[in-house]
Amino acid sequence: MVGIPSAQNLAAGTTGAVDTKAAATKMIDSMDQFLLMLTTQLKNQDPLSPMESTEFTNQLVGFAQVEQQIGMNTNLQALQGLQRQSQQTMALSYLGRYAEIVDNQVELTDSKAKFAYILENDARTTSITIKNAKGEEVRTMAGKTLSGNHIVEWDGKNNAGVTMPDGEYSIVVQSMFGQETKPRDLTTVVQARISAVSTGDGDEPMLTINGIGIPMSQVRTVSDSRSL
Repeated sequence: MVGIPSAQNLAAGTTGAVDTKAAATKMIDSMDQFLLMLTTQLKNQDPLSPMESTEFTNQLVGFAQVEQQIGMNTNLQALQGLQRQSQQTMALSYLGRYAEIVDNQVELTDSKAKFAYILENDARTTSITIKNAKGEEVRTMAGKTLSGNHIVEWDGKNNAGVTMPDGEYSIVVQSMFGQETKPRDLTTVVQARISAVSTGDGDEPMLTINGIGIPMSQVRTVSDSRSL
């Protein structure tokens, strides 16, 4: 079988992300060459010393296995295409709605802002710090210490009771647990409007939230109105 790609070599090229059409074409061409050579050898073999059939039998079995593998890859790629299409359709339906995401940036609008933090266990203390765009602390307050999700409503006032201008602020929530002497940063959740959706050739749609592209899988929930 000199010069003919073996079934094993073809099989090596049918795993992972491949062009299944090219793989199928290559297999058919190789199979045709193989059968042509096999027929020629059978016609010209010595009747008194017939050729050993083990090799070409193994090759035929190998070609059948490669064909099956190519078929499985084709079906898998079709399923992946349907999944991407479903994700893109879902992402487009999120446009203009509000998404909850893990972030430490909150928007103060009309002197109001809401965010949430998550406590996996009961804490001894919880502190909340709000900073302006320059990184300056404008408000500090105590938070709840029981485990669970806690919503914080900020009235936009600093520690002196002065109303701060609308805009973007950063939040830091820290807790101490048990006998710990150093506080831990907690996960903070904010809600913002989805202003754009990108459904390009990537594996996952990207949602633009607060001017930043975020993978759809990182969005916790989506709602029609703001709740945070």
